[in-house]
Amino acid sequence: ASSSLVAGVIRSILAGNVWTQDRRHRSEPKTYPSPRCPHCANEVPEDLQHLWWDCAAWDHVRREHPAAVAAWRSSWPRCLALCGIMLTGMYDDEAERVQVAAAVQKMMASILRARHEREHAALPSSSSA
Repeated sequence: ASSSLVAGVIRSILAGNVWTQDRRHRSEPKTYPSPRCPHCANEVPEDLQHLWWDCAAWDHVRREHPAAVAAWRSSWPRCLALCGIMLTGMYDDEAERVQVAAAVQKMMASILRARHEREHAALPSSSSA
């Protein structure tokens, strides 16, 4: 992926501008009648918490980002847990703070990439018409 595409994905994550099934449902309930995650069998709403940290469909992606998973704390502020924004002072060591933020953001971007690939693989090819 091009660096500008990756940068755009990271900007969307940081801005909280990721369209989950729950967000789609709240925006267009007639088009998206359910907020439930379409990628796992847990029958829970696909919100950002579920997408990044809980959905079993993305466990394989999380395993590729052990630094992010090892750093995860349920006590993280929402800005970090849901948008990858690290607050100053969360870590005494500035280098560690930057490393953890980068690891979390990369994991989130990888999950979005995998989700995009899965959703688009399910669509019929326009060339088959």
